[in-house]
Amino acid sequence: MTELTFGLRQVETPLENARKASTYDSILDSFLIGRDVIVEVHVEGKEPRYVKRRLSRRIQARFIEDIVDATVINGVLYLEK
Repeated sequence: MTELTFGLRQVETPLENARKASTYDSILDSFLIGRDVIVEVHVEGKEPRYVKRRLSRRIQARFIEDIVDATVINGVLYLEK
């Protein structure tokens, strides 16, 4: 078997695919820490459907689709465990 020679060096720029924090992460974190199974979510100045899209993207990026679901029903956004 041939020996593999390699080197590693520190880089100054973050990795392109690294998870970046989002302003919507705080909503998800608060919900995950809390005891409630289902909650209404209101974000001032944002439409529920827009917030749902943003939260859904964060849910996918954090690989928690099997734990949290975001749904809009009758113009109200809900998070459910």
